[in-house]
Amino acid sequence: MLNRIIKRITNNFGLKILALIFAGALWLVVVNIDDPNTTRTFTTTVNIENGDYLTSIGKYYEIVNNSNTVTFKVSGKRSYLERMSNSDFRAVADLETIEDLQRIPIEISVQRYGGSVTVASKVYYLEVAVEDLISKPFMITVKTNGTVAEKHALGETSASPTLLRVSGPASVINTIDKAVVSVDVE
Repeated sequence: MLNRIIKRITNNFGLKILALIFAGALWLVVVNIDDPNTTRTFTTTVNIENGDYLTSIGKYYEIVNNSNTVTFKVSGKRSYLERMSNSDFRAVADLETIEDLQRIPIEISVQRYGGSVTVASKVYYLEVAVEDLISKPFMITVKTNGTVAEKHALGETSASPTLLRVSGPASVINTIDKAVVSVDVE
C-alpha cells in the first residue's frame, strides 16, 4: 500500500514540479494584472494650526510625551500604495477644536492619489497638557563675581531695565524665585 502511494507521487515527478512552477507564475501574473486592494501603514508629523487660540484665552499647551506624529492605515489599490510615502499625507491638529482641554482631533488628508486611496476612518488625537498662562514681574539684581584688579575700584552696580516680566505656564513661572544678572569684575 505504501509502495503504491510513493509510486503515484514519483510517477511523472518532473511534470508535477513543472505544473507547480507554472501555477505559481500564473498566480503572480494574475495578481499583478488584477491590482488588488491592500492596506498599508504610514506615519507623518502633525502640524498645529491656530496655535494662538489657547494663549488668547489665557492658557498654555504642551504636547504630551513630545510626540507629535501619528500612525494610520491607508487602503487602496496596491499599485498606488507602493508609490506613496509618508510625505504624501498631511496631518493637522486645530487647537480651536480641543476637547476637554486634553486632546485635539487630528485630520489626515491625502496629498497625492486622493481619489484612489482612503485613510482609515478612525479618529486620531494629539494629547496635550493645558495649564494657565501667567505673567509675573521680577526685579533684576546684579551679582558680581571675582575680585577687582589692583588699582581699580568697583562702583555701584545696577541693571537697566530694572524690571523683567516673564510669561509662561504657571508650573514653570511659579518655580522662579528671582532674576539675577551675574557680572565678572576681573
